[in-house]
Amino acid sequence: MKNDPRRFNSIRIAAALVLGIALFAMKQPAVASEVNIVNAANNAIRAQQAGDRHEALQLYTMVIESQELNPGEHLLSYAYNNRGVLWRDFGEYEKAIADFSRAIENRPDPVSYMSRGNTWVDLGEDEKAIQDYTESIRLRPDYARAFNHRAFAWLNLGQPDKAKTDFERARMLDPSIENLTLD
Repeated sequence: MKNDPRRFNSIRIAAALVLGIALFAMKQPAVASEVNIVNAANNAIRAQQAGDRHEALQLYTMVIESQELNPGEHLLSYAYNNRGVLWRDFGEYEKAIADFSRAIENRPDPVSYMSRGNTWVDLGEDEKAIQDYTESIRLRPDYARAFNHRAFAWLNLGQPDKAKTDFERARMLDPSIENLTLD
């Protein structure tokens, strides 16, 4: 009975079943954590909209550092961009630039370019801002706000003719935009 082949088959079947259950169980937390990351991102958005910027910052950081999101995923860029907005609100401009840059590296987006451009203006780097606004416009030629923001950067650099052209383009794309009249 010690070397009964039926006994060895039963042990192999039991071992395979245990291994299969273990492998199945190992896959479940990954699915659950992906759901948790999406929930964390949604909670971050809600916190940011409610004005709880510190809570939103923590949640966006959790989403980013979870490593549950793959490079190129929109949610990862969104988390970097929104955390960058919060860093900018807190006056942490270098951290904001870093997050906007990571969002752009992950998935180029006109909003992230514009947000980084706004931060460059805060730092007095209007030439860099214009580069970012121009890239934002290249990615989305109908982005009135990018034209509007670039116009102000042109003014900061003493280029009123270029500013006027951008203001006019912004106004043409979105008549609700209020900006300076250079006439």
